[in-house]
Amino acid sequence: MGNKEQFNGSIKSEISDIPSGRLITSRNWLEVGDVMSKDIITISSDQCVFSAAKIMSESHISCIIVIDSENVVGILTETDILKRIAANERSFDKIRVAEIMSSPVECVPRNLSVLEASRVMIRKHIKRLPILEEKQLVGIVTQTDLARTLTSYGMWKNAVDIMSRDVARVQTSTTVAEAAEVMASRNVSCVLALEGNEPKGIFTERDLLRKVVSLQKEPAHLKVEEVMSWPVISIPPDCSAFSAGKTMEKMKVRRLLVMEDKQLYGILTQTDIFMAVKKKLQEQEEENFSMLQRSESNIYTLNLDGKITYVNPAFMKLLEVSDPGELIGKTFLPERFWFNQKDRSQFLKEQKKDSIKAKELTLKTSKGRRIYVTLFSTFTKNIHGEINGSEGILYDITAKKELVTLRKTEQALRESKKRLSEQNARLEQMVQQRTSEIIEIRDVTVFALAKLAESRDPETGQHLERLRTYSQILAEVLREEGPYTNEIDEQFLEDLYRSSPLHDIGKIGIPDTILLKPGQLSVGEFEIMKRHTIIGAEAIECSATQNKSGSFLIMAAEVARSHHERFDGSGYPSGLSGRHISLAARIVALADVYDAITSSRVYKSAFEPRVAKNMIEKEKGKHFDPAVVDAFRAGWEDFVNVRGLVDSHKPELMESAASDDSRR
Repeated sequence: MGNKEQFNGSIKSEISDIPSGRLITSRNWLEVGDVMSKDIITISSDQCVFSAAKIMSESHISCIIVIDSENVVGILTETDILKRIAANERSFDKIRVAEIMSSPVECVPRNLSVLEASRVMIRKHIKRLPILEEKQLVGIVTQTDLARTLTSYGMWKNAVDIMSRDVARVQTSTTVAEAAEVMASRNVSCVLALEGNEPKGIFTERDLLRKVVSLQKEPAHLKVEEVMSWPVISIPPDCSAFSAGKTMEKMKVRRLLVMEDKQLYGILTQTDIFMAVKKKLQEQEEENFSMLQRSESNIYTLNLDGKITYVNPAFMKLLEVSDPGELIGKTFLPERFWFNQKDRSQFLKEQKKDSIKAKELTLKTSKGRRIYVTLFSTFTKNIHGEINGSEGILYDITAKKELVTLRKTEQALRESKKRLSEQNARLEQMVQQRTSEIIEIRDVTVFALAKLAESRDPETGQHLERLRTYSQILAEVLREEGPYTNEIDEQFLEDLYRSSPLHDIGKIGIPDTILLKPGQLSVGEFEIMKRHTIIGAEAIECSATQNKSGSFLIMAAEVARSHHERFDGSGYPSGLSGRHISLAARIVALADVYDAITSSRVYKSAFEPRVAKNMIEKEKGKHFDPAVVDAFRAGWEDFVNVRGLVDSHKPELMESAASDDSRR
């Protein structure tokens, strides 16, 4: 970046967190925004140092701000270049700015006082502060700017009070490189060039930048006398800082030797000491006063007697006062603006204490309207640090007070709503609990009826419990894999669990002579036995019509009617085949047969599970649905664990077995 420009882009840089220490902007100190330089020159960090030096030389500036991606990333100063020369660095056309710049950068807001800015510089050991406003770079303030501004406040009366007494000296025959080493080692910005003991000139960082670096001359081959500034301008020790500043401005120099009778006392270095303070302090006071007038904060000032010396329009508007004469010269505040005179007496006592106060007050306007305010006040001091009164702000919190009342009401409503919600939740829980109890009672009753029917056949044991578990195993496998995954859901599993025990409920209508006959049934007897499917289904269907919510009863009727149907159509009572048989009945059919095969009866012994497994698999596509048989295989180990039979180490039954539908 080789051209001089004023930077107007957005700067993403953190501003120093500087505590103000004052509630209202003091009219005793200027702000850095008033004395800063607004003509800012920037360069990118990847530019070479030579380009930066040339820009600084041509622009007559001592530093250049380094910016990357709209961020302030550093500052390149004459001192940075000096240190490199002192370290025998010469190739400035090959060195990037990023390699020698000062970083990170301390930034401050433009409303910071010049005094606080000076403290920042001392604390951070820096000489320049970029100024940001709304994250934009708007200027830069230097140590010289602050020095000349503070001088105008009369803090330093004579040159001898502020000069540098330790003066670095070199002979005029010294090389520039050697002089640079002295400046770098002494951490000074200039050296006094002597011929013998007589001052002949001053060699500065700016001389180095403009007459050596920017011209790409070799420092080791140049004498100080070739590039120094001369003649030397001096002032006496008792010269006032104001007069010294005027001399600098007139002679256009940045440094003055402080001498008397050829005796050197020191060097006074202030650049353009009065450039930033051309306007009189009164103009600044008027600007501050204008700011107070325009402020929306309710501002007031008091003298040492507690009398009101100033109120801004916002303050008057708050108290509904049209004439400032109603307040000026009166003790803060007149009685008519207080609701409680005891509060006023207490406030006046606290007003005399040497401390910052924050207090909530209840006041009333000139029209009698109640207002709530929070008062913040602090003592003011003159330039010598002496207390000369106080200043403060009233924050109107009336709306907030009313909002608090509203929020309390809202909170009460929320709590009532919460209690109502909790009550509804308890009632809902009670309903759910009662519903669960009713369902449990219903399930127990249904299972008891099934057990009652089963009890007529004493050899069946825990048949219903096992059959229900077998059916669940098959259904859960089929839900995960196979052709019926879309048909089986949680409701199906729940209905199957409840309905499967009712598959033989119709046997309650079969005579004991047939149901309990130990031998083979005759053809006529078997026809009667087969009717238990119809009897059970019709009984359950009758119950289902009277209980609309019992979806499991519909499934139970299907299971009771069809659990003896065969996949190939050879079963009973209707000779249904394939998917014409309900899925639940197809599942229960396999579970029922497996339990019958592996259970002992008066007319047969129990078969080992593996033998039963082989028998089931042989009936795949005949008696049983192939998909259900596949599920049976997948859940085989669970089947074995239901009964708890362990057939390892036991010989398999070798005899062939056939299902005996004449007993089922």
